[in-house]
Amino acid sequence: MHTPTSPLSHAADHWASRAFYRFDDLPATELPGGILRKEVTLGRVMLVWFRLPGGLLTDPEHCHPHEQVSYIVSGELEATIGGKTRLCRPGGGYLVAPNVKHHIRVLSDCECIDAFAPPREDYL
Repeated sequence: MHTPTSPLSHAADHWASRAFYRFDDLPATELPGGILRKEVTLGRVMLVWFRLPGGLLTDPEHCHPHEQVSYIVSGELEATIGGKTRLCRPGGGYLVAPNVKHHIRVLSDCECIDAFAPPREDYL
């Protein structure tokens, strides 16, 4: 007996084929200032690995409509979110609500993982 497949099962098959990744195996995008970026996306969320050079300062007027969760893997940075500044070290991080001005000052070479929801189309 043949059972018809639904569009949902096709979608599940598509995502199952992309269910695993290693950042080490993904191509990096090199950005101005020595920044490296790698990203993976699944529908409504994007996970981004960054390598940031010490001394980097991002635009203090920076904001975007995405929720952002950042985790520091290595190095140190100062994050300023909504006018409040904190030192962030490995094992810590910061949260940015949509449209809140924020910036970072990288104190030493840093690796971090950021999650964005929805995905940032400017990174694709």
